[in-house]
Amino acid sequence: MACGCSYGSRTGDDQGDAGNQTAERLREAAEAGVPANSLWPDIKSAAAQVWKATVKVATVVAIVVAVIALFVGGLAHRQPLLRTSR
Repeated sequence: MACGCSYGSRTGDDQGDAGNQTAERLREAAEAGVPANSLWPDIKSAAAQVWKATVKVATVVAIVVAVIALFVGGLAHRQPLLRTSR
C-alpha cells in the first residue's frame, strides 16, 4: 500500500533526529519569548528575604528567652534532690 506519506518510511534514527530537532526548536522559541515584566517575582523575592530574616531573629530571641527562663525559673523553684531527715 503506497500512500505517498513519509511516516511509514521513516526509520527509528530519523524519528529520533526529528524529535531532537523539534525539541531544539521549542527550546529556542521558549528562550526568544516575551520576558515577564510582572512585579510579582520582585515581591516574592523581597518577601522571601524578609521571611528568612524574621526566622533568624525569632530563633535568636527564642534561644535567649529559653536560657533566661532556664536560669530564672529554674533557680527560683529549685528543690533539693535528696531530702535529709532531721
